[in-house]
Amino acid sequence: MSPRERKKGSLIGSTALILKDLVGLNLKIVFGYKGYNPIALSIRQEELDGVTTAAVTAKVHPLTNEMITSNFCRIVLVMKGAEPAEDIRELVEGVPDVVDFIKDPTDRKVYETYIKHFAVSRPFCAPPGTDPQALSILRNALWETMHDSAFVAAAKTRGFVVAPLKYDVVDAYIRNLLDMPGSQQQRLLEVLK
Repeated sequence: MSPRERKKGSLIGSTALILKDLVGLNLKIVFGYKGYNPIALSIRQEELDGVTTAAVTAKVHPLTNEMITSNFCRIVLVMKGAEPAEDIRELVEGVPDVVDFIKDPTDRKVYETYIKHFAVSRPFCAPPGTDPQALSILRNALWETMHDSAFVAAAKTRGFVVAPLKYDVVDAYIRNLLDMPGSQQQRLLEVLK
């Protein structure tokens, strides 16, 4: 597998490339791990120095959560795609934000547009032309479910953090990414190639 093929589809790899190229961090990126579990184990065994992942992932994953609570490792930077969920606010409080280290205005704009997709990790979609009334019913039902105390409690017992966004916010984030000006698209493609 070529290095380019190993980068495709990996959010961890893409985020590391963003940090290396837009922020200018001196990183040696290691591709080829088959998921988060082997990465976490490699950090614990001191084969890797870190991983670029969501703070919520670090909190809900048993091994990385144990490493953080035992001070074996810590979160050193945050990439705020959205405000952190209540469950992880304390974990990231006072941690520097990556955007503050990006000097170039174009790179900063590319980063700010790119990072918004982190907040939209599992969007629900309906096909084009869906009846507006049906769409409204679906949106309301999903929103109510995401705020149902029994649903939220069940999700938490399974290690999930429930932090829903309103449909119009999700729509704006996705449109912003799709409508990114050509020069910014080119820069993002350059970073992720």
